[in-house]
Amino acid sequence: MPRVAVLTPQQFGLLQTLRAAPNRVAELLATFPAEAHNWSPAPEDWTAPQVVTHLVATDVLFVERFKRMLNERNPTVPYFDAEHASPDGAARAADALVRFAAGRQALLDLLAPLPPVAWDRPAVHARSGPTTLGRQVLAVAEHDREHVAQLAALRAAWEQRPAR
Repeated sequence: MPRVAVLTPQQFGLLQTLRAAPNRVAELLATFPAEAHNWSPAPEDWTAPQVVTHLVATDVLFVERFKRMLNERNPTVPYFDAEHASPDGAARAADALVRFAAGRQALLDLLAPLPPVAWDRPAVHARSGPTTLGRQVLAVAEHDREHVAQLAALRAAWEQRPAR
C-alpha cells in the first residue's frame, strides 16, 4: 500500500497549486490563435512554446535540487536561471505542454509522499543562502505564477500588435 503523507494545509495548498499549473498553462495557450504560438513582440522575448519549455527545464532542475536536499545533509544547491533552463526555440506548443505535464508529475511524485517534517530539510542556496525544501517548493509555485503572467502578457501583446 502506498505511503500517504498528512500534510499541513499550506503544504497541501502548494502541491495543489503545482498540480494545477500545467492545466492553467494549457488554458492560456488555448486562447492563442495558432499563428500567435511562435510569435513574440521582440526578438529577445520568448514565444509561448519557449516559455513552456523553460518551465519543463526548470522542473528537471528542481527535481534534482529536491533529491539532493532529501538525500544530503544541508547541501549547497546551485542557482539556476534561463541560461541553465534554456527554452527550446523549435518546440511546438502542444509538445511542450505534454512535456510540462509529465515533468510536473515527476516533481509531484517526489513531493507528495513526503511527511511534513521533510519540508523543513535545510540547504544553502548558492545565491540566496539558507533555505528549506518548503521554501524551494514555494519558489516553484512563484516561478509558475511569473511565467503564467508572462504568457498572459504575451497574449495581450499579440492582441495589441500593429495590424499588418
